[in-house]
Amino acid sequence: IQFVGNSFVGTEQLKLQLASSKAFLGRLGGTYVPQQIDLDISKLQDYYRMLGFHAVKINRQLEFYENYTYVKVTFHINEGPRYQVGRVQIEGNKSF
Repeated sequence: IQFVGNSFVGTEQLKLQLASSKAFLGRLGGTYVPQQIDLDISKLQDYYRMLGFHAVKINRQLEFYENYTYVKVTFHINEGPRYQVGRVQIEGNKSF
């Protein structure tokens, strides 16, 4: 598993967000499950959004080797701008 385009979050921190990394990195090999990779994209997007990157775009690239016995997964990340709250203003009720 590798990442391309990430600059705000390091590779090791991103790997911690993936369920796939436990299967791929926890032991030599692992089973490739396409649905898990799609779930990992959602988890990565949620993580980036929690950090303020609401326009993040993440795609995956698969490279199969040796008659489809090995797969290399690359996540391409476009972090986009980081949004921050500048000011909070509450209007309306004066008491709860």
